[in-house]
Amino acid sequence: MNRKILLLGLIGILLLTACGRASEKTKESTEESYKKVVEIYFGQEGDLKRTFSMTGVFEAASIVKIIPKIQGIEEVEELQVLEGQFVKKGDILSKIDDENVRDNINSARASYQLSKDNYEKGLENYNIALDNLKRTEKLYEEGAVTKQDLENAQVMASNNELDILKGQLDIARINFENQKKSLDHVLLSSPIDGVVSRMNIEEKGYISGQSFIEIAQIDKLKLRVKLPQNVVKVLEIGDVIDIDLISEDKKVFGSVKSINYVPEDISNLYSVLIELDNPDYLIKPGMFGQVSIDIKDSKETILLPVDSVLNDSDGSYVYIVVDNKAYKTYIEIGEDNGEEIEIISGLDSSQAVVVSGQEFLEDGIEVVVVRGE
Repeated sequence: MNRKILLLGLIGILLLTACGRASEKTKESTEESYKKVVEIYFGQEGDLKRTFSMTGVFEAASIVKIIPKIQGIEEVEELQVLEGQFVKKGDILSKIDDENVRDNINSARASYQLSKDNYEKGLENYNIALDNLKRTEKLYEEGAVTKQDLENAQVMASNNELDILKGQLDIARINFENQKKSLDHVLLSSPIDGVVSRMNIEEKGYISGQSFIEIAQIDKLKLRVKLPQNVVKVLEIGDVIDIDLISEDKKVFGSVKSINYVPEDISNLYSVLIELDNPDYLIKPGMFGQVSIDIKDSKETILLPVDSVLNDSDGSYVYIVVDNKAYKTYIEIGEDNGEEIEIISGLDSSQAVVVSGQEFLEDGIEVVVVRGE
């Protein structure tokens, strides 16, 4: 009987001891579960890299306006191109009816020939008058003719009329040469490789000096953007620029052709011209391109992930971990690029900064670091 009581007592003592140990482990586990789990990061010293983006409109590298060099109004006999058509240098664009041009040439030729005949006749008469004047002067010295006869001979030998005929001949000659050149202008040809961008000429219609055909060179393009001073200062002529096509999921590259270092009056922005090759005509004038320019500040600062920085009424702060406790630390921040932020003061690169879970922390709370750099 006594042995049974003693055995039961020992069993009870063992059970109580086991329950006590289990309770302590449960308490420790519960306390551990209440600790905040965080990730840490050690700030890196470096220069903040930012990308400035600006959108511009692609333009043709050059546009040539071809104007008919004709006088008056003429009919278009044949139009060989349409708007949007690609042409090569020297290709014939249109032909003007040359009937009136040839009539004008024939008329000018006749006028020139008549002026030439008149001048030659006038020159012959002038030479005869000179010979007559010499004879009259001799006779006057001998007293055979009167002074009036001498004066009449002098008037006839004057070259005034011959000068007039020479002037008329020069005018007729120039007009004839110009009319012959106009025959070369009945054919309109392209001076460059490009595409017909605009024209106000129709086949069988009439053209004048106000008519035109425009040829745009688009195997090369230009893109003009307006940039602020902090971006312009990092650019140089010849710099390669990344350009994203808005209408296409594609990136192309251009180079800086010119920089206007005088800003515009109202915007205070600087005009920058970028040129790029377009051999496959993928890009059309009028499309939009987004220019991306990397800006790197020349000052060394601590850089942190931008989401690690929190704010309250007293300013910007982060949590740093020391001996498994998180401490609220106020800092002075600089600029950010959407991913990283500059830390001007209040932190150094040796301190472990909470970068995940910081929204749920309080100053001095114990934490569990599960990952970090």
